[in-house]
Amino acid sequence: MPKPEQYRCIRAWGEHMGSMKYYIVSEQEDAAEMNAPLDAIYKRDGVWHRAIDIKRTDLRESILAAASNPGVN
Repeated sequence: MPKPEQYRCIRAWGEHMGSMKYYIVSEQEDAAEMNAPLDAIYKRDGVWHRAIDIKRTDLRESILAAASNPGVN
């Protein structure tokens, strides 16, 4: 099972959206418990949405680039 800190796309998305750190950490913990895809960005109505589903190419690339930095959680 993945660890919460492995959900770096959730962190990147949360920071992009201006979410509070506690909320981002909570989402990462939920994702790990639910074994969500590692590129999950948020959950709505019980469904994990993924970075690859972002339609805007520039935003998708920005999120994936930010998530590729493992030194930040």
